[in-house]
Amino acid sequence: MATISDTAVTIMNTALDLAHSQGWAKVTLAAIAAESGLRPDQVFAEFRSKEAVLAGFARHIDAAVLQEPLETGGTVRDRIFDLIMRRFDALAPHRAAIRAILRDTMGDPLAGLSGLCAVNRSMALTLEAAGVSASGLLGQVRVNALAALYLRTLYDWLQIEDGGSDERIMAQLDKALSRAERIATSFAGQRERLAARRQARRARRRTGDAEDPAATAAETNAAVAAEASEQA
Repeated sequence: MATISDTAVTIMNTALDLAHSQGWAKVTLAAIAAESGLRPDQVFAEFRSKEAVLAGFARHIDAAVLQEPLETGGTVRDRIFDLIMRRFDALAPHRAAIRAILRDTMGDPLAGLSGLCAVNRSMALTLEAAGVSASGLLGQVRVNALAALYLRTLYDWLQIEDGGSDERIMAQLDKALSRAERIATSFAGQRERLAARRQARRARRRTGDAEDPAATAAETNAAVAAEASEQA
């Protein structure tokens, strides 16, 4: 992951402070330069728009989350839990600014799309860091599911006043990840059973054994349903 310059960090922190104090809608690159003591050309050399500042901040948080290696051992759920709580810890100093940004960009489809892309990127990194593939169609399903879980938890986390306890959020996140793990385990078991049935059917065809038409139809319907749910 590319190193973020000290100047870029100063710009991002200043932008977030201004968002908190006067609202994101009023923040401009010129205002960021004036508040930070940087020249406008220095700000423009790092970021071409305030939306680019937010994208840089998202990458900065990703780098902070992944900076320290995860503890060895534990389950995938444990690792994902640790990574998401690290993300909340990194975001904590900017909680009020994030509230202001979300409030001022509500209803802006371009800002919403940009934010969703950043969340999906962060969740893909989270899965890969936890040892789960985020590639391919199934990987995208995993990313979307984790992004939905994260955004729901983020909304509740943002309601906590600065200095408040995150214990409720930790319990909520753990419960949500446990539920997701059960669903994923059940789905994986179904896929394995269908694969075994397909293999047995192929073996019967090779040996010339007669097939039970009803059983074959049931297996085919189940396979189609499983593939359709995976592509949905």
